[in-house]
Amino acid sequence: FSLVSAYPFRQPERMFFNPYNPLELWVSSFGNGLKVGTSIITGIDFGKMNLSSHLFSPNPAHDFIEINQSVIGNEVKIVDVQGRVMLKFIPVEISEKVDISFLPAGIYLIQSENSVQKLIKY
Repeated sequence: FSLVSAYPFRQPERMFFNPYNPLELWVSSFGNGLKVGTSIITGIDFGKMNLSSHLFSPNPAHDFIEINQSVIGNEVKIVDVQGRVMLKFIPVEISEKVDISFLPAGIYLIQSENSVQKLIKY
């Protein structure tokens, strides 16, 4: 580890993901207890988002994802972990396939009006 200026105490000892909320990160260090933070730096307000809805399948995916009918007619964005919008589209068909082969392997967020889901691209 290296010392991070935004971290309010010495180097962290362990980092854990909250098993009930994959967007929450727990960091512990010697004698300073536990700090809670987010693993996403996009500025998205997840408090109003439905994290349990399934916007697409399969996950993880390689070349294509199939969009769930619940988002037809709504704008859908694929956002990388740095907050950059990689793809924006409005699905018009049930089970519409979206080409993601151009995306580098990594973790992305797929968000619609009031839902967000993590995508793992391999």
